[in-house]
Amino acid sequence: PSQRPSSQLCTIIPFCQLSCMHIADLLPPVPMISRASPEPFEATNSASALPAILFVDAYDSFTNNIISLLTTTLHCTVRVLHIDTDLFPTTQSLADELRQYDAVVLGPGPGNPNNPEDVGLMNRIWELSGISPEQVDIPILGICLGFQSLGLKMGYKVERLRKGGMHGIVRRVEHVDDDIYFGVGDVDATLYQSLCVEMERVELDDRFFRQGKYK
Repeated sequence: PSQRPSSQLCTIIPFCQLSCMHIADLLPPVPMISRASPEPFEATNSASALPAILFVDAYDSFTNNIISLLTTTLHCTVRVLHIDTDLFPTTQSLADELRQYDAVVLGPGPGNPNNPEDVGLMNRIWELSGISPEQVDIPILGICLGFQSLGLKMGYKVERLRKGGMHGIVRRVEHVDDDIYFGVGDVDATLYQSLCVEMERVELDDRFFRQGKYK
């Protein structure tokens, strides 16, 4: 794993918990399957088959924690690809691979989304999810570095926080109670970040930004 300084955008555990809270009981863990072979994953049409999630690993120390949370909460299989994999050299081969999964999770990492080599496969997946002729319609969750890479792809800037990193600071998070967050309720989230996506300043007037930037 890389020894570069961490620059996560958000705390990992709260974001994973938010996306999994509709499951009341933790189910028995399902073994993680690491993609070490170039052979494509073959989905099954069996009604009893477990959902399959692709996890893109940017060599982060929290990867195993997230995979454990996904498998025990969602009762799914998780397959791992690293950001620098060479298994899918063409856009079509990657698109064919993504269509085998029910969802994709782009994980955290110690790099910076402004450096293409630090996100690698993530950028290619974002392109396939929206602007490529081989467009793949699949849910994607970006965590920390994964989310930062989305901000860049949408045309926003990812910059260092002006007052320094926010490490271990707890803030109450309010949200719109919609989509994957429906029924979750407000939560206390621990911030652990050095970067931010500058997007609200562009879309909101200054008065509303001051009042709503943490909501």
